[in-house]
Amino acid sequence: INDAGTEVRPYSEMSAQFPKTGLSPVVGFARDGFPIYALYGPDGQMVRSATYEGDLDECNGKGEGSDYAYYITAEPPFVPTCLRGTVGNFAFATSDKKCPEPGITNSISGVTTAAPVPVPATPDTTPTEPTTP
Repeated sequence: INDAGTEVRPYSEMSAQFPKTGLSPVVGFARDGFPIYALYGPDGQMVRSATYEGDLDECNGKGEGSDYAYYITAEPPFVPTCLRGTVGNFAFATSDKKCPEPGITNSISGVTTAAPVPVPATPDTTPTEPTTP
């Protein structure tokens, strides 16, 4: 949305709302183990996808070997779209611990009004007549 809140910016102008230079922390790791950075490359310049004349590859990343990294961009595709590395094993553990029936309450400092809790829609169980092609 533009600064006045009256219209959505075209994708080609989305990067204009961010500074051209900055520092990016690692915001996550892809399943292949490579880091994901937000918006800025190691030189401090904003990275752009190949679609918008940037130097990122088809997976929204750049670098060689262990220096490879993915980037979140201000324009589409925004996030990595594929993986360049090898996906290792993914391990998880189950637990018998149950979530509380009313859900988990999160609190944000300074916020006093909670959003309404969403209620799942009830499926329609009305029988229907079979259709013939």
